[in-house]
Formats: sequence, C-alpha cells, structure tokens
Amino acid sequence: MNRIIGIAISFLLIILGALIGEGFKSPLYFYWVSVLIICLLCIEVLLDLYTNKKSELQNANDKVSTLLILKGNKSDAVQIALFPKEKIFINKETQIDLFVTSSIPTTKIPDVKLITKTNWEVKISNQTQREAKYADGYEYILRQSFVTIKEDRFIHYKFFVIFDAPGKHDFSLKVDNGEISGQLKSSIIAHRVKVP
Repeated sequence: MNRIIGIAISFLLIILGALIGEGFKSPLYFYWVSVLIICLLCIEVLLDLYTNKKSELQNANDKVSTLLILKGNKSDAVQIALFPKEKIFINKETQIDLFVTSSIPTTKIPDVKLITKTNWEVKISNQTQREAKYADGYEYILRQSFVTIKEDRFIHYKFFVIFDAPGKHDFSLKVDNGEISGQLKSSIIAHRVKVP
C-alpha cells in the first residue's frame, strides 16, 4: 500500500511539474512520463522481490542456525507434552490432548504413533482405533487426531482413551513427518472409581 502511495505521489509531482512548465504542449512529454511511470513500477516490483528474497533468506538462515545448535547440543528439535483433560478412571472415556512443539518450522503435519505395554481402547472422533500387536506391546497409529497448527511450529492433537484396569500404564509416543521427529516415554495412572 505504501508503494502505491509512493508511485501516486511521484506521478502527481511529475504532472505538477509539467503543468508549471507547460510540458503538456509537447507529445514528447507524454512518452517521457510513460517511460518514467514504467521505470517507477519496475523499481517497485524489484524492491518487492528483494524484500521477499531477503525474508526467505533470513528464515532459511534461522532454520540452519537452529539445526546447528540442536546438532551441537545433541537434543531433539521436537518437544512433546501429553495432557489428560481430567483425572483418569477405569472404564471411563478421557480426552487426552497432545501438544507438539517444533524448533524448526514445518508444513507437513507429523504422524503420531502410540505404543503401549497393555491394551488400551483408543478413540478418535468416536471411532475406535485398531491396535497392532507386536512383541510385548500394542501399536496405535493416531490418524486424524490433528486439531490445529499455529505458526508452523505448534501442533495440537486430541484423542480419547479408556482403561479397563487400574494402575500405571506405560507408553511411548512417536511423532515423525520426515522433517522432524521426536519421542515421549511416560506413563498414565488409571484410578478405580470410588463407590460411596
């Protein structure tokens, strides 16, 4: 918008100069004004391209710097947090919010894989997710659990779990999209329903 105003002001100054100097009497003046306006437009387009390229270069530089820092510290580019909506009781559906924060901007939504030692009932949009049994655990691919992404770095997932046995339930969450990856190993405690 500022550039359009700048071009308009320049054009008005050229016209004003022509009016004062009676430049409209010569047809050469119209050619000169046309060339001048085209040059101004070209300069504005080139300035816009320059600004965009400079911004892209800065983003790429930031990404490389982040990767170098992470490589030097041998730390992950992804942090994962699991947040139950409420206290977890057996035989009761509980919403689990999963928050993934990436140090590196990403445009592809990472896939989420849940690996448990015990059989869980996992639901997304009221549909039970099938588990794949392997070795001494169960694997769930949490498709369509994605909720929102902000600034290409902050990703929110949501799913529901039901436990049929009380106690500590160990799990591992893996997040990967080919650009970024991370893992969270933790546990959830399911409580018995207290009968009054």
